[in-house]
Amino acid sequence: MDAALLRRVETGAIEGRARNMRGRQVQLRRLFDYLCEHRDAFVEADQQDGDVSRGEAQTIVAAVLAEIRRHYDALDLQKELAQDNRLRTGQPAPDRQHPIAIAYVLPPLHDLLFGTVTALAAAIEAGSCCVIEIPNTTRAMGAVVRDAVLGALDPEAYTVIRTHAPAAFLAQCYVVDPEQRLDASVATVGRLVSHADEPTVAIVDRTADAAQAAKDIVCSRLVFAGRSPYAVDHVLVNEFVADEFAEAVRAKVEAFYGSNAAEGVVDSVVVHADRTNALLKQKITSKKLVIVRVTSLDDAIDLANGPTPRAALYAFAANEEARYLSQHIVARATFVNYIPSKLLVGPMYPVGYPIQTEMRYTRAMFERPSPQFVSTVGDRRTIATTNSTVDPAAASKLLLRAANPLKPMGLPPAGAWGFFDQGIILGASVYLLPIFVGSVVAVVQTIRLALNKYVL
Repeated sequence: MDAALLRRVETGAIEGRARNMRGRQVQLRRLFDYLCEHRDAFVEADQQDGDVSRGEAQTIVAAVLAEIRRHYDALDLQKELAQDNRLRTGQPAPDRQHPIAIAYVLPPLHDLLFGTVTALAAAIEAGSCCVIEIPNTTRAMGAVVRDAVLGALDPEAYTVIRTHAPAAFLAQCYVVDPEQRLDASVATVGRLVSHADEPTVAIVDRTADAAQAAKDIVCSRLVFAGRSPYAVDHVLVNEFVADEFAEAVRAKVEAFYGSNAAEGVVDSVVVHADRTNALLKQKITSKKLVIVRVTSLDDAIDLANGPTPRAALYAFAANEEARYLSQHIVARATFVNYIPSKLLVGPMYPVGYPIQTEMRYTRAMFERPSPQFVSTVGDRRTIATTNSTVDPAAASKLLLRAANPLKPMGLPPAGAWGFFDQGIILGASVYLLPIFVGSVVAVVQTIRLALNKYVL
């Protein structure tokens, strides 16, 4: 059955089935409407699979709908027509992009809804056909997402399969694989992957609002069953505010679980570790918060940096201290005095693209540059006009022009006072001028005394 589905999509890609502008709008609208109509089923499936509250499940579905809306709103018919018509009117299109023919999505199983639909929506906006691999599992969300794709979208361009596609098919696909489930040896057109094992770190400096920092950090760790890849893994808190921070953490954990249910929970959730603890090198995937005291910003920097970048740095500090931390800690993104709620839903951002809080996958990720250039009448840049490759004299002139000196590095014109000249003059005015003035005054006084003595 999977083979027949793949053949349909392969044919659709050859025919450019997914590239029509109005067709892309229709597909995104159908997907959006289906999720709205069946939103209760998605919420219930998320609760059943993910050990999340109803409110958290509703938040995930809302985040998915918001991303579909952004992709839909980004489609601009007039803009795309103008782009397509540039060559027809003799104008270059150096920024032209071309959609990838087939995207192959392996969504993270722990966040199946968001990981599938956000990648699918971005592929639809770009004009790519899409195959989604959802294996047979006991998870309720798998069946619900499969029904959504097969029930709402064009089967000639979008489908769901249960096992890995054959190698021959994957060789023509751009693979979206945030958890790197597909063997690296399998040939593909390209891969969109994430480094899911990179930990995050929060640093609470002595200049921070420790109580507010504790609220954000605890919430990030406890919501969505503690499985968000951008939840805080390790907390490095300055010893001057460590006690205040610990008390705020305890209060927030108790508030999260309720006063009765919190009996004994705090000590299980909060781990006060030393800097040799193995947990500091691990990605945390449960409701556990690892806290270590540090003595200074430099101490925190030394402890935070490792062999790989941090997935995110949450710097709770005054602006100058936050700037210093961000400069010296290698992280894929820095967030100062807050943890974005949208960041906590879904898989990690793909490597090679900047993190943004609005969308996990963008249209640009499913496109490749395909610029168009146009020669005008009398254009002297053409190979036939220049003849520089066959005419030694022309080539010699070309090399002579290319070897012209580079422009000055912003230095002042000749004769102007430079930086070091100004420094010398300033130093002389500060140190030598008082000595000179004092000497002149002394000479004048000496002459005056001599005149008074011998003349008067």
